[in-house]
Amino acid sequence: MPTPELSRSPLGNRRAATVLPAALPLLAAGTLGIWLGVHSFRSLIAMVVWNVAEDLPASQMGLIALSVYSLGLAAWIPTRFLGGPRPVWRFGLLLAILTVARQALPGEVLSPVFSFATGIMWLWWLPAFWKELALRRAIQLAVPSVLMGLALQIAGQAAMHGLDLNMLRGVWSILGSAVLAGAFAGAIRWAGKSGAPPQPVAGGEAGAAWGALALGPFLFIQLTLLANLGRVETISGWGTTGAAATILLSLLAGLAGLAWRPSRPVRVVLGALVVILLAPGLLPSWLATWALVPVQGVLALELAAAFSPAGSRARGRIYSANSTGALLLFILMFVYYSRYGWPLMWPVTAALVALAGLRPESPAAFRHWRSAIPVVIVAVVGLGMSLVPYSRAFPAGGPAPAELKVFNYNIHNGFDTWSAPAIQGIAGAIESAGADLVSLQEVNRGWNLSGGVDLVAYLRWRFPGYYVIYGPMNGDLWGNVIMSRYPVGEWGSEHFTLGKSDFPRGFTWAKIPTSAGELLFVTTHFSAYEGYDEDRISQSTELLSFWQNRPRSVIAGDFNARPGDAAIKKLVAGGLKDVPAEHGLGETFTYSAAAPYQRIDYIFSSPDVASVSAQIPRTTNSDHLPVAATVTLR
Repeated sequence: MPTPELSRSPLGNRRAATVLPAALPLLAAGTLGIWLGVHSFRSLIAMVVWNVAEDLPASQMGLIALSVYSLGLAAWIPTRFLGGPRPVWRFGLLLAILTVARQALPGEVLSPVFSFATGIMWLWWLPAFWKELALRRAIQLAVPSVLMGLALQIAGQAAMHGLDLNMLRGVWSILGSAVLAGAFAGAIRWAGKSGAPPQPVAGGEAGAAWGALALGPFLFIQLTLLANLGRVETISGWGTTGAAATILLSLLAGLAGLAWRPSRPVRVVLGALVVILLAPGLLPSWLATWALVPVQGVLALELAAAFSPAGSRARGRIYSANSTGALLLFILMFVYYSRYGWPLMWPVTAALVALAGLRPESPAAFRHWRSAIPVVIVAVVGLGMSLVPYSRAFPAGGPAPAELKVFNYNIHNGFDTWSAPAIQGIAGAIESAGADLVSLQEVNRGWNLSGGVDLVAYLRWRFPGYYVIYGPMNGDLWGNVIMSRYPVGEWGSEHFTLGKSDFPRGFTWAKIPTSAGELLFVTTHFSAYEGYDEDRISQSTELLSFWQNRPRSVIAGDFNARPGDAAIKKLVAGGLKDVPAEHGLGETFTYSAAAPYQRIDYIFSSPDVASVSAQIPRTTNSDHLPVAATVTLR
């Protein structure tokens, strides 16, 4: 009896019933594997940046990250000696176990250990999966697996209001990871018992190799643009639900487009159009949002062409190609963030994917549409959950009272003082403060270096009783936040002149009507590290120039300078009043949270503002301690 061949079995004919049971577990395994892979990759990078190599120069940080990542690139070595008869199962099971351990055992040491282990194990599992697809004549399932895995990740992030499973802590995080990991391991096990036994297919491994090579650039453009929730929110100006729906629509459009088998000349034209559409500044923001849908569809077609089985004489080395593609993903990611976001890389990366898809073979058509129904259901549920409010609270009506509680906090991108994820704890600290005005620094909206979460979206959901104002400082996805219980009149952001530190800084401001008159509230973040005193002095000068001795002003932030440093002396000499110092906290340290040894976080006010009280609460949910004060406007 001839072996059923998945690539030639559209649903609806007599062989569909035979084929679908074989395709479904493979699709499920691939889909869940990509979902876990996004978490694993982001966790690995985040633990290098914020834990193991925090505060080191970028070059050293990159070398440390590469040394860890390289353990995953050499996948053929563990496959040969540890993979057993079916490496996709053995490495998949280990990935599932390590995923649960990463969520269940957080800590200064264990968080990076398990994050590194999951990232490495995913890089071992991935080429084993491509090889299994090739041997089972199912390589056309590769791209649908990638698209559906990305769709599930976005649906999950939307359901968590901008957060993601790998950045959560607590019981629900453990249960969620256990369900996801268990489903992943079960799908791999099921796939091993379904369909025909694996056997070599002429040209199959060559297609898998080309596709694995192209996957690195493809994932880069997904994680930084097309399937980055925070990025799409900033481009579109929409909330979490609208941005997530746009991404999901584009991914499903890409999946639907896989039924088309365009010729190579057509793919050349489409690829060129995508490169043009991604050119920075070419399209207005409203049109750029909708352009994501056709861009996603074309790139999916190009990737499918790269994965197409080659001629009978073609040979391919899946493991070496996968390692090259994964290395490209790493290099592209670090080059991109070396410029704190470099949009010019998107058309360049799209061109790489298009080039990989210019093989003479047309992409194999995907027709197993029923297998996508569970993904559509999860997407709808995720979008629905994104609409569920945290509470029925609403911001207070204006104007604000004359007496106001102010709370300043550098939230360390959602990591605690030991650089383990602590977003829920940070939210708890903000809530406990009961402040009327909140000043936050180091707030990210989708940096893969910080786990890919959108903290602004989460804060807007978690604190419905506040207006949340985001001011981008370093690119579009990293900056400061102002939260106000009361209506805000005008608001905006300003950048400091770029100095020796070469790291963009600035401040976000808001004008808030109060019963005593208009209040100017500012949150700022000065340059960090020793050796940049001149930068901080310049930033003090620019901040004073913006303030212009206006009455009813409160300026808070992480100034990265001690009370005796020139930058702070300049602010005080310029007329600002150190509010905590008036209550005996002038020598109370705010950094680092676990063992404070210096004071670098402040709340200043104009001289006419009366200070009622001040506190420096003790918490380790960030690497900084917060600063709180109650002031009266006059």
